[in-house]
Amino acid sequence: MNAVGIDVSKGKSMVAILRPMGEVVRKPFEVSHDYGALETLAYDLKGMEGETRVVMEYTGRYGVGKATGPQLMAEIGDVRRFSHRGALIAYAGVDPQTSQSGKYKRKSDPISRKDSGLIRKTLFQVMETHLRKSPDDESVYQFLDKKRREGKPYYVYMTAAANKFLRIYYARVKEHLNALGLDVSEQA
Repeated sequence: MNAVGIDVSKGKSMVAILRPMGEVVRKPFEVSHDYGALETLAYDLKGMEGETRVVMEYTGRYGVGKATGPQLMAEIGDVRRFSHRGALIAYAGVDPQTSQSGKYKRKSDPISRKDSGLIRKTLFQVMETHLRKSPDDESVYQFLDKKRREGKPYYVYMTAAANKFLRIYYARVKEHLNALGLDVSEQA
C-alpha cells in the first residue's frame, strides 16, 4: 500500500509518498495549486502500483502548526472515510448529545465523547492558540470570542469553536481532494 501525505497550505502543498516500514517512494516535493500541477499529481497518484491512500493535513488554518498538525492528521486520518462533516464531528466527540422525551428537553447537553479523547485534546490546544493570539480576522476565533462574550462557560465555547474548526477543516480538505480529482462526494 502507498501512503500519500499531503500538507495543504495556501497556494501550494507538500507531498510525500511512503510504503509500509517507511520505504520512501518519493521524497517530499512541492505542488502549486494551479490546474496543471494538480492534474499531474492526480495522474501520478492514479498510476501508482497497488492501493494508494491519501492522508491530508490542512495547516493553512490558524492554530495548526508543526506540533498540532501531525497530531490532528494522525487522529483524523483520511477524511474520505467520513460521509459528511457531522460524522467527523461525531467521531471527534464534540457534537452535543440530545436528550429529550415528550415535552422534556434537557437545558444543557454534554458532548458525546465517542473517541479516545486525544483528538479533543488536540482541538483544545488549537483553540487555546486562538485564545492566546486573538487573530481578529480568523473566523473560528470570531465565533469563539462571540460565544465567550455571550457569557457561555469555558467548556461550552471551546467545544463549539472546536466543532466549527472541524467543519471548516472538513470542507477545505474535501475541496482540495476534489481539486486533485480524487473521488470525493458529500453525502449529507
